[in-house]
Amino acid sequence: MRLFILTLLVHTVVHATAISAPVHTTLVAGHTAALKAKKPLVLFLYQDRNVACQRLEREGLPAARGLDAVFAKQNASVDDAAGNVAKLLVNFKITMLPTVLVLACTEKGVTDKGRITGFKNTADFVGKLSALLNPTAAAPAAAGPAVAKPATHAVMLRNAGYTFRTDDRGIHRVAIKRGTRTWRVVVQPGTTRTWIYAPLIRKERLLRADPIRILRLLEKSWDFGEMHFEADGTMLKLSLALASKDLDQNKLSTAIELLLKNMAATEALWDVP
Repeated sequence: MRLFILTLLVHTVVHATAISAPVHTTLVAGHTAALKAKKPLVLFLYQDRNVACQRLEREGLPAARGLDAVFAKQNASVDDAAGNVAKLLVNFKITMLPTVLVLACTEKGVTDKGRITGFKNTADFVGKLSALLNPTAAAPAAAGPAVAKPATHAVMLRNAGYTFRTDDRGIHRVAIKRGTRTWRVVVQPGTTRTWIYAPLIRKERLLRADPIRILRLLEKSWDFGEMHFEADGTMLKLSLALASKDLDQNKLSTAIELLLKNMAATEALWDVP
C-alpha cells in the first residue's frame, strides 16, 4: 500500500456519457470529486492508440460504472503543471497499460488499494473491480499458498486486447486493425524461442523486383536490431525471435507493435507490384 501526495490544481472538466455520473478526464479532477463524494476513486490509466486500452474503455469500464465509486481516466503520456501523473507512475510503479487503480483519497493525496493491469473481458473486469471496492464481500481464499502459473501466449494476447485465432499446432494468427487497414501477425511459440513474424508478399513477387530495391529492403534490417526480413520457401516475412523463458505480456505486445511500425515504414519497398 503506497501513499502518493497530490499537488492539487483547480480542474473540474468532465466527459459526459450516457450514464448519469460523469467520467472525470484527469487524475486531479477525479481526486477532487472522490473527496467531495467520500468514495474511492477508480482511475483508468491509458495511452492513445493502445489496442488493450481502447477495448477496456469501450467494453469493461462502461459495464463497471454501476459500482459505488468515482470514475476518472488519465492519459499516462499527458501530465499536469504540477507533474502529478509522472509522480504517480513512478511512485506506484506503473509498468503496463492499461492499468486501473482503486485509490483511497484524502486531502493530502491517494493510497493504492489495488489494481487491475492489462485487458480483461467484461465479466472478469467487473468482478475483479467489485472485489477491490468491496474486499470484505470477496469469497475467502482457498487454504494453502497460491501458486502463480506462467501466462500462456494466448492469455497474454487476449489480455493485451488482440483478436486472434489459434490453429491445431498452437500457432496464433493475430489480426490488428489500424484505421481502414488490417495487418496480419503470427505468434509461433517454441520451447526456447517465440517467433513473431508478419507475412508480407509471396516470394515470386519479390523476385520480380529491381535488385536495387531488394538490396535497400535488406539493408533496412540493419536499422531493426534483431528484427529482420527473411524469405522462406514461399513468403517474404518480417521476423523477430524472443526468448520464451522471459517473455511476458508487456514484451510480447511491445514486439508486436514494433513489428507493425517497421512493416508500415517499409511498405514502399516490400509491396512489389
